[in-house]
Amino acid sequence: MLDISAVVLSYNEELNIARCLSSLDFCREIVVVDSGSTDKTNKIAANFTEKVLYHPIEGHGAQLNWGIEQTTNDWILSLDADEEISVQLKKSIKDIASNSPFVGYHLNRKTFYLGRWIEHSGWYPQYILRLFNKNYGCSNQAAIHKSISVKGETDRLEGDILHYSYRSLSHHLAKINDYTSSIAAERYGNGRRFNLLKGIFAPPAEFLKKYIIQRGFLDGFPGFAVAVTSAAYSFMKQAKLYEISLNEKKVENGNDN
Repeated sequence: MLDISAVVLSYNEELNIARCLSSLDFCREIVVVDSGSTDKTNKIAANFTEKVLYHPIEGHGAQLNWGIEQTTNDWILSLDADEEISVQLKKSIKDIASNSPFVGYHLNRKTFYLGRWIEHSGWYPQYILRLFNKNYGCSNQAAIHKSISVKGETDRLEGDILHYSYRSLSHHLAKINDYTSSIAAERYGNGRRFNLLKGIFAPPAEFLKKYIIQRGFLDGFPGFAVAVTSAAYSFMKQAKLYEISLNEKKVENGNDN
């Protein structure tokens, strides 16, 4: 079995953190990187590990990389506080030989949304690289959607990361608002600008992709909600790029109103 350090990112996750950390009982070490929780997250996490560390948020990717620097083992399992390792996935991880030829493993994630597990809609299957040897890779520096890459051969494991990302539709919409603001600011800083055609055509195209092509209709009303919110997500990214450009022009013209 591999000697694994789990790195868990958290912020005000008192409803999820115990479930997440209890699923990591097979790991040699658990490092919780908290970005300033004001609820009971850290108190609960302290029941599972001594390494509950505060680090100011600089983006999800940078936060994960900082957490990796605090670990003592080569193998890293990256998990968010609203995720847990299923029984089947835990067995798959424990069965990995210490002399494995792979430097990383893609794990399948399944999301619980509006009362059911989503099994289509482009949300499942969703293989993401979450278990890897830190000597061969790290996370990007993305503000929101962090992504791990490695130099070497990878494989897939059976079993799921169980994802409890959205407590309600209101919570989902609030996340869309926060995420699109961060993404738009990041893209504007990288030279991206508002595109009218994308603003008009990308949202309905996203809805059709999720609901028809990726068979979201098989997920019932939650699948329809996924398609609608995905379209809204697409629209808001462009709309906020437009808003940033508008505010920049006001500043340049000396008008802050």
